[in-house]
Amino acid sequence: MVNIPLNVYVAYFEKGILNFGYVIAQNNNRLEVINETGNYVVLPESRIILQSKERYLEIEPYQALPNFINQVNLFEEQFQESDFHFLKEKECTLQEIATELNLQTDVQIFALFKYLHNHPKEIHRKKNKYRLKTPEEITQYQLQLQQEEEERQFLQDVNAFFSGAELSRESQHKLYNALPELQTAKKHKKLKELILSKYPLLKPEEAILEFRKFCGETPEYIDPVIANAGIPIGFSSLLIEEKLLPWKATKPQAIAFSIDDESTKDFDDAISITKDGSFWHLTLYVSSVSERLNLEGALFAEAKKRVSSLYTANAVIPLFPFNHSEQELSLKKDSVRPVLALNLWLDENLAIQHYELSRMNITISENYSFNEIDQQIEQEPFSTLYRLSKLLAEKRGANSFSEKEHYYYYISASEQGLEVKCVDTQSPARKIVEELMILYNSYLADYAVKKNIPVIYRNINQFEDPKDNFLSLQAYLSTEPEFHPGIGANAYLHSTSPIRRYVDLINQLQISAILQGKNPPFSKEELEKDIPLLEKRIYDIREIAHKSERYWVLKFLQQNCQNIPLETYFRTSIDDYLNFELIPWGFIITAKSESYPKTERCKIVIYKVDPEQGIVWVDII
Repeated sequence: MVNIPLNVYVAYFEKGILNFGYVIAQNNNRLEVINETGNYVVLPESRIILQSKERYLEIEPYQALPNFINQVNLFEEQFQESDFHFLKEKECTLQEIATELNLQTDVQIFALFKYLHNHPKEIHRKKNKYRLKTPEEITQYQLQLQQEEEERQFLQDVNAFFSGAELSRESQHKLYNALPELQTAKKHKKLKELILSKYPLLKPEEAILEFRKFCGETPEYIDPVIANAGIPIGFSSLLIEEKLLPWKATKPQAIAFSIDDESTKDFDDAISITKDGSFWHLTLYVSSVSERLNLEGALFAEAKKRVSSLYTANAVIPLFPFNHSEQELSLKKDSVRPVLALNLWLDENLAIQHYELSRMNITISENYSFNEIDQQIEQEPFSTLYRLSKLLAEKRGANSFSEKEHYYYYISASEQGLEVKCVDTQSPARKIVEELMILYNSYLADYAVKKNIPVIYRNINQFEDPKDNFLSLQAYLSTEPEFHPGIGANAYLHSTSPIRRYVDLINQLQISAILQGKNPPFSKEELEKDIPLLEKRIYDIREIAHKSERYWVLKFLQQNCQNIPLETYFRTSIDDYLNFELIPWGFIITAKSESYPKTERCKIVIYKVDPEQGIVWVDII
């Protein structure tokens, strides 16, 4: 609206609130307006959304304006909802509505505009045209109002929290859900503004991280790679206190043991093996996490968001809160737990003759470490299990490996500091667990194919370059089974770690439902819809874990290896950076140096380390 004359009444919005005013002066397309509080405001003409048709030469406009507004309010009260039924059939402008209702005076037109503005529940406005809302639109508007009120109350609670008040369980849960997204998505704008206002001297990313620590969602000991990655870390009280579903605690049908790393606390699989004449009965058990979860509950939604547990040098960021993952769901020694069991019958040559899946309860007799089993490998039943694992590996062509694959090293934090730990991937105990878990996954995939159960398979793409004779393998998720070259099976899936991986949990849910005579909770189409997001999150977690590992390697070097000659292999150079592999650990570091290595194998001396940038400075000797 342009060329607004003096001495007219106008309507304009100020911070979303409808205001009326009276124009007393104009200068360069800017209007001086007296408002209903008697104050003067200067507005560009574009801010005016309605003006009176007549001019009012008011001697004392600050007194006349309230009188005009009172007349508008009185006339507005005369409108009835039934007056606007014609707007159900068509869209109309303000003037068209006024004509339909035979409204002519400025007071009537202003009252009409105010009524239309004050009834957004029933009246839809777009591009200065109005119509009555549909029942669906009214319901949506009411839901929006409810959400806005909840958001207002939530922000009020968070603001009070800064001053020492306690958050309700619901507000804390909502806050914990929102905080990671502040780092990765353009969401929760008002919450972000509130947090930044409390830390005016910090950069936005620093302020958000500081608040995540302040409210307890991110513990101080979490490394900066994880803390800045924008992934959920802590669990709200609502999640920690959510009750798991009860399970039918019948008499245990078997006694089993687990084999895992000595530091493991979340045991999700177990084994039992007995001999019956010349036959062996081998059963593999996986904690029945799916039986204990409410699919409409917050825990299940959180697991889908997290996708996978994350293990770092000094912390575990689990899929479920520790009181669930390390207690109620874990196959701990002396506990009775529900499991999804794979029963296998083997002949005297350990060839598998038959299999069955079943749900049952078991007692856990022992949580063995890999080292403990390695020391008892000549004893039964471990010697038979080791013999079986070698036969299974041979059958799928997995007995050949390079010396580099034999060991891998990782950084672990303890009270004594950081240390390098070595894992023998070919130790008897690890081969037993590896082959038996592959067996479990293979047979569950076979069962899903035969029963036409919608599950998430793990397939492999192979890319071969005939010139370089190079074979590249890339895993991907699909609801359609394909031959898995690494396993040698026509179908393969993951289902042995439902405490640690969401995909394993989904597959267990689907198969367990069939065993109970129920329909699977998710259709094939629903799983297909989720796969792209799951793959992205799995990839992100893998990248974050890799960067965290590199951070802790540099922290270890900073604490233990500066100014000491180190054996390395020179790998590549990119721009001004050199990549070295540290012998014998295999850790890859990115370095800057004033010289260039003359041979592939060389010694370096680290004299400066920046773990957060991921760079070391070295002399080549």
